[in-house]
Amino acid sequence: MIAESLDPPAVFRKQRRIKFWGILFAIAGLVALPIMSHQVIGYRTFLMPSGSMEPSLRGPGVNGEDPDKFRVEWLLSRGRSPGRGEIWVFRAPPEASPNESEFVKRVIGRPGETVEVVPSRLLADGKVAFTLSQESGGISMDQQQWNAARAEQDSAALPMDLGEPLIVIAVGEMPHWSADQYVVKVAGKKVLEDASGYIESRTLDQFGGEMEGRLFMVNGEPRLAMVFGKVLALEKGHVRINGRPIQEPYVMESAAYAYGPKKLGDDEYFMMGDNRNNSNDSHAWGPLKRDRFIGHAQYRIWPPHRAGGM
Repeated sequence: MIAESLDPPAVFRKQRRIKFWGILFAIAGLVALPIMSHQVIGYRTFLMPSGSMEPSLRGPGVNGEDPDKFRVEWLLSRGRSPGRGEIWVFRAPPEASPNESEFVKRVIGRPGETVEVVPSRLLADGKVAFTLSQESGGISMDQQQWNAARAEQDSAALPMDLGEPLIVIAVGEMPHWSADQYVVKVAGKKVLEDASGYIESRTLDQFGGEMEGRLFMVNGEPRLAMVFGKVLALEKGHVRINGRPIQEPYVMESAAYAYGPKKLGDDEYFMMGDNRNNSNDSHAWGPLKRDRFIGHAQYRIWPPHRAGGM
């Protein structure tokens, strides 16, 4: 006697397979849709609106490419305090943006901390000879590529890349010098000459200096500094938290401005762009309140060759 088959008829088996594959494709579609549309539950997608966070996040127009698109986690972020070095999206305060636009910056200072931004400075025997800044209290410059030198004799030259060379003469004590609008001489030697007759002489304290010395300008540009000290050194611009410098490998260049020291309140954060000299951030409008944060920017999703964590 042949046992009766327990399998359903072929038509039912076919319907079962169709139903199985239909459910499978539906699940795959639900998973793929947010990925293709760059939307995931608990996340938002942003386009970098400016160049203030370069090189970490590129704004529009860099090398003719589209701006970076990145994903911001907002659901779980609301339950924790932003950490130093993290990139966050927030509602800008009215002082920064009248319509309170969404800004993207990096967390630098946290509640209760004291923040100070120090521009690059030339030190002579440990004292500030002058600072490099965009303000009237320092020498304005675009390049911050310096070579340090030790003055073993009465004088030494320290070239700095300012487009036009700026020469620093370091001397152990006040030498005899003379200057008019055409020529500058130190110890009887001609060190700077300009036939147009636009040489100006300034004291170093006009440029953030803490010591005696002179700075000679040609057509308003720094060309010669006379600094008194045996040992010259460059202190690159940096941020100090509670009096101690922090490491920031992500910045495009050091800040060419001074800020603080400023102690933050219990719910205040100090936000800065990685492109320090092209960023509308806390150095311009002050600390940010905790309730203005939207979410933590975690990784780039576009363009493909820049996709990854930040």
